Amino acid sequence: MTETPDIAEAAPITPSDIVAIRNARNWKRSNLAAYLGCNYTTVWRMENGKIAIDGAHRRLLHQLKPAARKAFTVVRTCDGTVIACDPSTGITASALSVDEALAELRRLLAMKDAA
Repeated sequence: MTETPDIAEAAPITPSDIVAIRNARNWKRSNLAAYLGCNYTTVWRMENGKIAIDGAHRRLLHQLKPAARKAFTVVRTCDGTVIACDPSTGITASALSVDEALAELRRLLAMKDAA
């Protein structure tokens, strides 16, 4: 009989981590719930500290966590223009939609990284 290797315990996920993960992907609670295999209410409870975040949910959230590190700020001006900014670099991009502004910001960041 072979022994199974120990599975390393994942670091804790805080309620604010969940919000950051969800916002980094521009997901609604229902999107995250579908990914985690639970329902909207469970995600709300985790985000508000009403239930523990453990087991499979914690491991799945850890898979999404690297994306949360690159959070952008997005603002819509009164004339409808969308401005996206990377707070860590100060690089900004503008467009008529959120998707276009984020795509342009990512393009600019890629150009900066390539230089």
